[in-house]
Amino acid sequence: MRGEVDAAFLFLPVPDGVQSLALAGGPHCVAMAGGHPLAARDALTLADLADQPRIGWSEQVPKVFRDFWSADPRPDGTPVRFSPHAVVDYESALPLIAMGQGIQLPPDATRWLYPRHGVAYVDVTDLEPWTAALGWLPRRRDEPLVAALQQAAQRVLRRA
Repeated sequence: MRGEVDAAFLFLPVPDGVQSLALAGGPHCVAMAGGHPLAARDALTLADLADQPRIGWSEQVPKVFRDFWSADPRPDGTPVRFSPHAVVDYESALPLIAMGQGIQLPPDATRWLYPRHGVAYVDVTDLEPWTAALGWLPRRRDEPLVAALQQAAQRVLRRA
């Protein structure tokens, strides 16, 4: 983290040195080419996806995030297979997914947030849930904007 942002809404996990407040979470799905044979299924497991190459994340993305969102390594400890492509954000992965270049394992809400022709979303039943959070660097914790965001988020969480 370069410290260019006071606070951010992000997905966990985050690198060491970033503090966070968990806000929401939920299940994953798999994003795959619409014509893929597994795309017609109602739900899949990681074992079903074992041979499917993942579209990886750029080295600019923290390793802890890359590993979690790629489910790498697999539950049995073996590394996943990656396509030759790496992206910095999900939007960049969508054309590659539609062309059958690999899969990704985004939050289930992506099916509504990122509908794309040629991309199918299928539930994955055995992945650890994702968590969205408010994150900040410890040195920014007491800055007025960061403190106000934390307080507002905590009020919303108490009401929920």
